[in-house]
Amino acid sequence: MEKQPFKKTSYKFPFYILLACVLAGAFVYNARPSDVVIAPPLMKCPYDEPKVSPVSENRIRLGPILKDVTSNLVILPSAPQPNRPESDTAMMKWRQTSNIMYVLGEYYIAKSLVIVDPKCDSVCLTIVLPVQSAREIAFEGQVPDVEALKEQYDVQSVIFMDELPKLLIGQTVLSTSKDALEPVPKTIQEQLTAAKAEIKYDVNVEQAFIRSRFIKTKPEIEMLKFSSKIAAFSHKWAERRIKYDRDVTESVLASFFEYTSALCYNRLQGYNPIVGAGGHSAVLHYPTGETQDSGYKHIGKKDLILIDAAGAYKGYASDLTRTYARKDSKKRDVLVSIVLHAQKAGISAYKEGNMLSQVTDLTILHLLAGLVKYDFFTTDNLDTLVASGVISIFMPHGISHPIGLDVHDPVPTIWTAKEQTFTGLRNEYPLKAKYDYQLTKGQLHTVEPGIYFIPYLLDQARNNATKAVNDLINWETVDKFKDIGGVRIEDVVGIDYDGNTIVITEL
Repeated sequence: MEKQPFKKTSYKFPFYILLACVLAGAFVYNARPSDVVIAPPLMKCPYDEPKVSPVSENRIRLGPILKDVTSNLVILPSAPQPNRPESDTAMMKWRQTSNIMYVLGEYYIAKSLVIVDPKCDSVCLTIVLPVQSAREIAFEGQVPDVEALKEQYDVQSVIFMDELPKLLIGQTVLSTSKDALEPVPKTIQEQLTAAKAEIKYDVNVEQAFIRSRFIKTKPEIEMLKFSSKIAAFSHKWAERRIKYDRDVTESVLASFFEYTSALCYNRLQGYNPIVGAGGHSAVLHYPTGETQDSGYKHIGKKDLILIDAAGAYKGYASDLTRTYARKDSKKRDVLVSIVLHAQKAGISAYKEGNMLSQVTDLTILHLLAGLVKYDFFTTDNLDTLVASGVISIFMPHGISHPIGLDVHDPVPTIWTAKEQTFTGLRNEYPLKAKYDYQLTKGQLHTVEPGIYFIPYLLDQARNNATKAVNDLINWETVDKFKDIGGVRIEDVVGIDYDGNTIVITEL
C-alpha cells in the first residue's frame, strides 16, 4: 500500500474559547466563593422584637426610691438640640435623655418637660409640650394630640408650656439636671419667676434616678438581650465583609454596621462605631473616618481590624468588641488567645456576692500570665509584675463598666465609696477604677480586656520609666508585635434573677 505523504496542517484555537478562559481566570482571581453573601438583602429582621416593655416596672421601682428623698415635684428636661457651630443646622442623631426614656420609653418630643409627682403609688407623670409657631409646625411637624399622648405614654396629664406657671405657682420644684429650664422659652421663665415658682437642681433626686436605674428589672434585661443579639448579628455581617470584600474601608464598615443594626429595629447606635484598622486598632476610642484619607484608606491584608460597636434598642445599649483579621495571622492568634483566656477568667469571677474588683483582679492576673507565656516579660514572677503596674502599659483602661440606657451607665454614689485598688500601680500609668461594690441580681457589666501597642506608652516605658519597669519588659518580643496595633474582646455579662451568670453578647 502506498504511503500517504504527511501533510502539515495548522489548528486555529477558537477565539471565543480563549476569551472565555481569560474571563474565567479573572473571575476566579477576583471573586469570593459563589455561595458567600457579604451583605444581607433588604429584608425583614430575622428576629422578633421583645414583647415586653420595661416602663411600668421602672416606675414601680422608682416610686419608693424617689419618695425617700423628696415629696416635691421633679422636672426632667428633654435633651437639648444643639446646632452646629456657626450654623442653624441641628447636630445629627438626636436622642432623648435616659431618665425620660426610663419612665416613658421612646419619647421623641424635644423642647419639652416631664414632671414626676412622687406622691402617687408608683409615680404620676405630666408631659409639658412646647407651644409651636407656624414655622416650627411646618418644619418639624405638629406635636400629637393631647389625648393620644396620654394614652400612648400612660400619663396622668398633658399640658402646654404656657400652662406651666399656673401649675407650679408658689412651689419649689426639684430636678435631676442643672439645666432644667433649658427647653423653657424665656417668656415662660419670666412668668415662672413672677409666680414664685423655684426650680432647682437636687443631687439627691439625681441619685434616686441613678439608684433606680442601676439594678435592671427583668424587662430591662430582655431589652438588653435583644440589643446584644442584634449587635452580634451586625458583627457577623461585618466579619463577612472584612473577609470577602477586598476594597473594604473603615468608614464603609462603620456605615455597614449601622445599616445591619437598623435592619433589626436599632435605629440608633449605643455610641459611635469604633472601627480601627492597623495602628488605629491601638487607639482605644478611635474616631472612625476622622479624615477622608484615613476613613477610605484601603485596609491591608495583614491589618487587624478592631470593631467596638453595638446598637441600642429603644434606648437600651449593648457594647461588643471583636478584633478581626483579613487573613490568618500568628501574631493576632497569640494576642487573641491571651485576651480571650483573660476574659474567660474574669467572667468566671462575675458571680452574685463577689466584688467587682475580683473580676478585674483575675482578668489582669491572666493577662499577665498570658504575656509571660509568650515571653513579653523578663520574669515569670506574677507578684512582681502585678506590683510593678507594668500591665497598664499594655492595657491602659478599666476592665468593666455598667451598661443600660447609657452604654456607660452611671453608678450611684452609695456604691462608689470604695475604689478598686491595684497594688503598686505607678502614677504615670494609672489603671484605677472609680468604684467597687458587690455584684447582685439585675446588674450588667462589660468585661473587656485588651492588649495594645501604643507608641507613646511604649516610648515612655522604654525611655522615661524607672529602670525596674523597663527591665521587666522583653523589648525584643515587644518590637516583633508593636506594628500590630491592638486587640480587645468585650462582652456584656450579668446576673439574672435566678442568680445565674449570663453572657448576652456571645457571637
